[in-house]
Amino acid sequence: MSQQALNSAPTVHIFEICIPILCYASLVFFALFIALLPYVGFLAFVSVLISVTVYVRYDSKRFQIANRSFLVLVLFVVGLPLYSYDLYLLRDKQKRIHESRIGEQRDETKVYESDVGERVFCHYCGQTMPSDAMFCRKCGRKQILV
Repeated sequence: MSQQALNSAPTVHIFEICIPILCYASLVFFALFIALLPYVGFLAFVSVLISVTVYVRYDSKRFQIANRSFLVLVLFVVGLPLYSYDLYLLRDKQKRIHESRIGEQRDETKVYESDVGERVFCHYCGQTMPSDAMFCRKCGRKQILV
């Protein structure tokens, strides 16, 4: 997934990762229900399977991830956990990008105690720095004290 697509995809919340797992549990329940009431259980299983397939198709488009709807329809035992894992990976990427942006913003706005006094320039790279600094924060070189 490209960076632009990742930025335009809506944020994945934890409950959206849990929905396919809950659908999986309901399909297993209805599959077991077929043994008790064959016709009703089968109809319930098929209707839930079709609605889950439509949900996965819609969500795949919304989150711009791989479409697993055919796999869910044919083999829900593999398709739903795989789809849930795709959502988890997308959420993890979004979280890491968000945390890195927050970290960059913190670094840019960080104010050091020594930043409030008199300012001088680094003799090597020209970066402004406090007058009592021994090393430049940008290039790391030791300063010549004049």
